[in-house]
Amino acid sequence: MKEAVNHPDIDTVIVALPNFQHLEAVRMAAEAGKAILVTKPLGRNAAEAKEMLELVEKHGVFHGYLEDLCYTPKTLKAVESVKNGALGDILWVRARETHPGPHSDWFWNPELSGGGAIGQFEVSWCFRGGMNLRDEVMGVEGTIFLNHFLRTGFDMYTAVGEGDYVAEKAESATGWLFPVGDEVNSLGYDFMFTDMFNAMDEGKKPMETFYDGYVVNAIMDACIDHPHPTLCIPVGKQEKAEEPCPRAHKEDPFQSEPDQKQREDQHKQDLGYLAQTDFNRTIQG
Repeated sequence: MKEAVNHPDIDTVIVALPNFQHLEAVRMAAEAGKAILVTKPLGRNAAEAKEMLELVEKHGVFHGYLEDLCYTPKTLKAVESVKNGALGDILWVRARETHPGPHSDWFWNPELSGGGAIGQFEVSWCFRGGMNLRDEVMGVEGTIFLNHFLRTGFDMYTAVGEGDYVAEKAESATGWLFPVGDEVNSLGYDFMFTDMFNAMDEGKKPMETFYDGYVVNAIMDACIDHPHPTLCIPVGKQEKAEEPCPRAHKEDPFQSEPDQKQREDQHKQDLGYLAQTDFNRTIQG
């Protein structure tokens, strides 16, 4: 690997290795002065991701975080709609990636992967029937539902199959199938690499950098370390601070519908909590 990274004809290194090899590969590429693109997750934990971020900043090399679902056509359109105010103030966002599990054994070893499904920035490896990718965005003035995979409007039944690839994580080749017309496009790969290489050529940052990967790892660490559903965990702080979640009612959660003043007070409380626990970057680029 070191010989390949240091080859004079190589100007960009794409790290698509198992998670436990990311740091080693990034260190080699950064020290060699190469541009670096890394598949998700950036590291096995936030400390490892932070070390990689510090390496690329220290050596001044281009760095991109390859999370393809940020680049799907539907995601890009949804982000544009939100920025244009179509949904008003955003209340919450929910994303879901579930499937029957990864192809390689090392994913199932927390020491190698960083924490199973959550460590891979996915929701569940227990879902049967293919890969289910959905996003929801709720605002005070509107709603967005996205279905990137599985149920995209292409349903096909076959008793005999075609003897060929159906779709990512498809569990069978017969029965009811849900093919994807253009999988590379639907999953955003072409948009992702176009953004990366255009940014590289133009000397600017891509939409997703190692810093974004670091933030994701910090959030995943909080999810793994603090699975309690009624605690709001400040992300990015060294201490293990735990605070009661503003919406975690100690009494009956199915209480009567709050009136308008209660809604406004709760909204202010939530905004105040978010402001207090905002992710503070500790590294100056």
